[in-house]
Amino acid sequence: PTRRSSDLWQMQKYGYLQHEWQESEQGPPRKYYSLTDNGKQLVDELKDRIKLLNNSLKNLEKGAKR
Repeated sequence: PTRRSSDLWQMQKYGYLQHEWQESEQGPPRKYYSLTDNGKQLVDELKDRIKLLNNSLKNLEKGAKR
């Protein structure tokens, strides 16, 4: 399996993603992934952590310019 499919499988295993198969007019059925409620919560938590990290880096940068 590719790295991407392995990552998707892991995220599904931990309950962050779900998938469904949909018929395709061109070729075989396709698998579509979506976030579960736990996945949405994880995304929100990661966004908050990134904002905190970004603010910390900005404060460090301001201190270095003094």
